Amino acid sequence: MTSTERRILENVRKLDRLEKEFRKFTYETKKPQTSEELSAFFDEAMRTATDAFNTKSEILGNFKEVAELTTQDRQALRLLDSLRRGDKLYSIAFYENVVERLNEKAESRADKIATSLYDILHTKFDDLFLHFHSWFDVLGYYSSKIVIGPIIASSKVPSHLVSYFDELRETYAFGQYRASAALCRALLEMALYRKLKARGLFKEKDSKVTSIDVTRQSSLNYYIDMAKREHILSKDTYDSAKSIRKAAGDILHTKDNEKPIDHKLVVDTIFDTIRIIEDLYR
Repeated sequence: MTSTERRILENVRKLDRLEKEFRKFTYETKKPQTSEELSAFFDEAMRTATDAFNTKSEILGNFKEVAELTTQDRQALRLLDSLRRGDKLYSIAFYENVVERLNEKAESRADKIATSLYDILHTKFDDLFLHFHSWFDVLGYYSSKIVIGPIIASSKVPSHLVSYFDELRETYAFGQYRASAALCRALLEMALYRKLKARGLFKEKDSKVTSIDVTRQSSLNYYIDMAKREHILSKDTYDSAKSIRKAAGDILHTKDNEKPIDHKLVVDTIFDTIRIIEDLYR
């Protein structure tokens, strides 16, 4: 277990304790009778609530550093899942309600007290900016997008295909090669489906009837073969489509131990996808 994972679990247990303390204090404390008692009650409740809010913020901030968290502590698991869903604890809801009232009187953003994770991160912007640029290659990002380039066609490519392609380009530029391969496959499937549907090859089926053809029609391989029969794909583009399907499958469905991703294979798959899209819209 890493130090970050350990810190998350320690803070989750601390947050659970603070929430119980807050509930016990607010429910069991005798109702304040004087202004002094009310002030003391409010101060104590706010102290616990602030501690709970800061602890929650630290937990969520540490989420960015871990991809897996293992614990046998059932209560910790439940609380972590609750935080991820955005559920509100009584202590934190109290803190946010009070602070929102105080922020209404703030004259500028700098005077406002943090009430969200975004606010907390904003106070650490300089550190986060430096951390991001310690690994992110700005020139590499833009050069990758330039190398991939746009879809060049003589007729208008449907906007949803262009949107998927733009996401593919962004994904590749950020070095997310598995996701790039997955988007290549998805983009090819969408493009072929649209062309096949325009030929009237997909008939509406009775929604109450289940057929094996439904499964077959969701298969990229099925679309590729059908597009070849309908002369939507030439022999060259048919071969390229088969290569895309195989390459994406090999990259995404590795059954052995982790193997390094073949960068050249990813690039070739992207360009094969682009050329098929361009061929379909020329």
